[in-house]
Amino acid sequence: MTHFESLRVPGLLQIPEYTRAIMSGCGISPAEKEKRVAIRIERQKLLNQPKPHLVAILDETVLQRPVGGPSVMANQLRSLIEATQRPTTDVRVIPLAHGAHPGIDGSFVTMEFARAAPIVYLEHKTASHFLDAPELVAPYLDANKVLMELALSPTESLDLIARTAEEHART
Repeated sequence: MTHFESLRVPGLLQIPEYTRAIMSGCGISPAEKEKRVAIRIERQKLLNQPKPHLVAILDETVLQRPVGGPSVMANQLRSLIEATQRPTTDVRVIPLAHGAHPGIDGSFVTMEFARAAPIVYLEHKTASHFLDAPELVAPYLDANKVLMELALSPTESLDLIARTAEEHART
């Protein structure tokens, strides 16, 4: 599973405080927010299994936006670093210096399987959608290749995440 995100940390990697801040920013009611946080936390258990393997490709703007305030953001970024200690999770960052890239027009998730055709998952404010037609999936798979080429190495990505977490912590 490859998740490109240009605006926020992918849900599978969000800490509860960050998720609450996202939900608050989107106008989700307190009761609904807590229900969604609980579901998201439960879903994260998936990453403790041998599969799937998650590659999160983040635009650097994700690291810069202080969702929930500097303290929450610093904790969220530290959690991203911890997540990469699992053999099923990689996080890569595309630096702002790259300017426009194939993900600039929106976030997406591609899922590739051993015995089935790949699919794409798109999520929007009020709906989500799966794409499975090969001609619709192909541009996203191509975008993944370019995004991975543009992204910093795993070590460089983690260094940038750590530096940005410290900047948030000092704020």
